[in-house]
Amino acid sequence: MSAYVDAHCHLDLLPDIHTNPFQENTGNIKSLTVTNAPYLFEPNQRLFADCEHIRVGLGFHPEVLGDPRLLSQLNPQLELFDAQFSGARYIGEVGLDGSSVWKEAWPVQMTVLKHIVKQCEREGNKILTVHSRQAVVEVLTLLASKRMIAQNNRVILHWFSGSARELELAIAAGVYFSVNHQMLRSAKGKQLVSMMPPNRVLTETDAPFTFDATITTREQSLVNTVSQLALIWHMTHEETRSLLWSSFKQLLTNN
Repeated sequence: MSAYVDAHCHLDLLPDIHTNPFQENTGNIKSLTVTNAPYLFEPNQRLFADCEHIRVGLGFHPEVLGDPRLLSQLNPQLELFDAQFSGARYIGEVGLDGSSVWKEAWPVQMTVLKHIVKQCEREGNKILTVHSRQAVVEVLTLLASKRMIAQNNRVILHWFSGSARELELAIAAGVYFSVNHQMLRSAKGKQLVSMMPPNRVLTETDAPFTFDATITTREQSLVNTVSQLALIWHMTHEETRSLLWSSFKQLLTNN
């Protein structure tokens, strides 16, 4: 039977995870847990070192760049990112956020993402999970460049929320999309997913940020998302789960 895929989650933010990391190490779910800043990568690597079903991403989330404490450490954090880069197959969460609340951080967001892109162009063979809220065109301009593609990097746009036109651009760029149950609760989200090539779609939970009174675990989230995708694609639950698993394996083997 195919495993469920959680291509984007924040396991280090779950309650009690630091005393029991194995609670999320289930063979029923293959997980990519992301980090929000370079200094968090090594502790997460240690935390999940014996968890065979969990992989850790090296991240630099655009939203943390609005924190003056981290900004004061920007250069050391970029140096730490570079030092850890070769040992990280997965890069995330990275990207840009163009929403008004993070407007003042936009210049430094661009600086950081351009820095990350240069590293990917230099070394390659990375899988990136990317934040692109209100910044799809700018993200694609950097991450879908010929040099990025030539170096066999793969991009997953996490929780895509752009326009139909921006989705067309993303599809043409050959990226993957990871979707969650919260995205599929809105008419816009369902419409966007219906336009995505099914073999370019992955599931995510973005846990714990998507949890609520009805969805309290990652498995509940993934089962719900797969069921909704099955309705959109006119497939059975197991057919949908199998397709998602095949797409995830294809993503991995292309690198």
